[in-house]
Amino acid sequence: WGWLDLLIGGLIWAGFYIWLILFANINNSIEIIPVLWIMGVGTIFLLIGSSSLFLTATNIGVKGALGVMIIGMALFSLGTILASFLTNLAFLVAIIGEMITMIGLLIFAITNFGERTFGMLFWLPLIMAPIYFISWSVDPGAISFPLENWTEWLAALYGLGWVLLGIGYYRQIKKSTAV
Repeated sequence: WGWLDLLIGGLIWAGFYIWLILFANINNSIEIIPVLWIMGVGTIFLLIGSSSLFLTATNIGVKGALGVMIIGMALFSLGTILASFLTNLAFLVAIIGEMITMIGLLIFAITNFGERTFGMLFWLPLIMAPIYFISWSVDPGAISFPLENWTEWLAALYGLGWVLLGIGYYRQIKKSTAV
């Protein structure tokens, strides 16, 4: 069921950002804090799906990278859920979780080239890592870019990447059990 967790987590992640772009009327970045828990819930699904990947991985490098990513996702999820109703200190935990998740995802992307966990989509994590990094680390006002909300669109793409990885993981499981 790990593939389904990745798919649901990716849909929640992408859906949150698409909702934010299209429907949210947020004039100040502080106004988004009460609804951050949605990202935390989406990340819990990604964490469970990544744990499934961890359990099925055979390469020690892949396992280590997934372990780092899982720790980062746990911190991010905890931070976003707590930031929704507690303090700004919890938001710092979420940011540290994002950094750790991105490092784990990048290492996973590189080590997964040998294991090819997602079948034909084995290359996708290598594209998702920089998209994720830019989406949360770049101040959109600091870079002139013609697309409005471009960092949010990158975050939505990152979520859709998880959806594709869930589908690729499902197909790989089906392929290996059909033998």
